[in-house]
Amino acid sequence: MYSIQQIALFIECRPELTNTTAPIEHILIDSRRLVFPVTTLFFALQTERNNGADFIEELYGKGVRNFVVQQTFSTKYADVNLLFVEDTLVALQKLAATHRQQFAIPVIGITGSNGKTMVKEWLNKLLQPYYNIVRSPKSYNSQVGVPLSVWQINASNNLGIFEAGISKPGEMERLVPIIEPTIGILTNIGDAHNESFKDTAEKLSEKLKLFNNVETFVYCKDCIAPLGAASVDLAQLIIDNLKVFSWSTLTQADLVIQETRSENGFTKIEALLTKTGERVHITIPFTDKASLDNAITCWCVMHLFSIDQQEIEQRMLQLEPLDMRMQLKKGVNNCQLINDSYSNDLSSLELALDYLSQQANGKKTTLILSDIFQSGIAIPQLCNLVINKVKNRHVNQLLLIGPVFFSHKETFLKADADNAFLKIAFYSSTDAFMKESNTHHFKDEVILLKGARIFEFERIVHWLEEKVHQTVLEVNLDAMVNNL
Repeated sequence: MYSIQQIALFIECRPELTNTTAPIEHILIDSRRLVFPVTTLFFALQTERNNGADFIEELYGKGVRNFVVQQTFSTKYADVNLLFVEDTLVALQKLAATHRQQFAIPVIGITGSNGKTMVKEWLNKLLQPYYNIVRSPKSYNSQVGVPLSVWQINASNNLGIFEAGISKPGEMERLVPIIEPTIGILTNIGDAHNESFKDTAEKLSEKLKLFNNVETFVYCKDCIAPLGAASVDLAQLIIDNLKVFSWSTLTQADLVIQETRSENGFTKIEALLTKTGERVHITIPFTDKASLDNAITCWCVMHLFSIDQQEIEQRMLQLEPLDMRMQLKKGVNNCQLINDSYSNDLSSLELALDYLSQQANGKKTTLILSDIFQSGIAIPQLCNLVINKVKNRHVNQLLLIGPVFFSHKETFLKADADNAFLKIAFYSSTDAFMKESNTHHFKDEVILLKGARIFEFERIVHWLEEKVHQTVLEVNLDAMVNNL
């Protein structure tokens, strides 16, 4: 806990304080999440949609007296502590970075195009018996989410696990001093946010900045090699100066994957630990490629932490799927639903389609797909790529939702000139899909819902999910006594 006066020094502001000793324990950026008004400091962030200063009156009425505001803000309240700054987001990041400096604990920093949240959550589960862990809540990996995550560190923690996501050049540099990782993990490099970068090498270069000062770097060699010589050279610049724990299915690495066998929803992964020559294995309750890759990355980290191999094997069996990541649900009319309505890019689409194929078991398959944003690919080319990926997995029905796909019907239909699909349909929005469709249109099939958050595909999931009805038994004891 800090005093408001200490925080004023941390963020280099112009303070106007009425109570210099006011204790600050909680940071708030959303007025709806207020819990402890007396010890809360509200950052009035400005976004495209909202100006945080508009909520100060509401928060004042609920007891908040400490605010970080833009220089132009004026107040009618005489009993508040105001910290005036040029940029409230920069001030939030400065505060989190200063807070991070107070703790000399190992911190794992995770970045990549996909898999960040899954690796973070699985590492938390796998390492819980050995450490008191602080980690990013949910997928808090943005310019705002990272400082809010790091602010959670306290004296009881002896390990931090934080994820960092970027969507354009220059963003990672602002996150590095906040996280200050000692161990770096690169999950992979995919298509997400491609349009914001000149090329894949530039995107990789930006992500690798998180690892400039780490002691150890964990990564999959197979993820970088296909990106080309420029990307390999960039990675090598980092790797040459670091202790590395790598894994691969194709080449020499610290952990060489030799065989994977899937059966009854479980996968056994056999590997060679190069340093000792020991043959090791794990079994996980998943069969899709994304889960296998993320589990192997976690396996590397556990070896890095010198966890006993038998312990690793036992704990790997306990891994569970994450909410909003490939959730498998029972649907109406004997359907199965795969809910991946969390994010949408070409790499994660490919992984989700592989999972759909694995779950099909001879059943008809349907893909409900939203517009794909920030692919960095021209729309006609994107349409063709989507069609080819879906055809290669022998998907039977393709239902496309979103204004971009809707306006490019002809491009899709031209790409499907051989009429590979039983049905291909277009809807301008999620509302339009739900209005024009009927649950009776889906029967005895496996349905993959793959959409960006903005399309709210969880509404479709709820609509298509099998409803479980409860029966309530009421016993009238007075009537029983009367009968007796």
